[in-house]
Amino acid sequence: RDELTGLINRRHMLELLEQERQRCVRSGHSFCVALIDIDHFKRINDTYGHPVGDVVLRGLAQLIVNTVRTTDIVARYGGEEIMVITPSTPVKTAAQLAERLRKAVEEAPLAIPADLHRELDKMRITVSIGVACFGRQAVDMKELIQNADKAMYQAKREGRNRVIVGCAPDG
Repeated sequence: RDELTGLINRRHMLELLEQERQRCVRSGHSFCVALIDIDHFKRINDTYGHPVGDVVLRGLAQLIVNTVRTTDIVARYGGEEIMVITPSTPVKTAAQLAERLRKAVEEAPLAIPADLHRELDKMRITVSIGVACFGRQAVDMKELIQNADKAMYQAKREGRNRVIVGCAPDG
């Protein structure tokens, strides 16, 4: 587990991705990942300090866990990036889940303890999300993660606070 957020750590996430890949190959089902990045996170750390940034990361992690399905896997990918693995999920459903997450984050103010910042009791953040699917566009885990990462950076380039699907829709 990641010490700060309590989420699955990157090493364990990679193991679970490989298990999901094997399950997908055996069953013929698809699965997707959503890579989530906090918009302007450096500005939060620079303006309010790293302890507030840590509160934001923990709050975001909890919000994501509370928003996704019980079958989804939430992991800290690195820095301010969180990955959601969506087993047995077509692209269209994963994109809908990612949009639900984006909207939940945009609408939910995160509580900031007074001892960390006296003038700031709540903070609103937004996220950029890239969705990628194993199978048609990605044939291994490295390519899957790269596709999600490219889609996430495209979301940032296109104005942030949005979801970009890095694979073709499938109904």
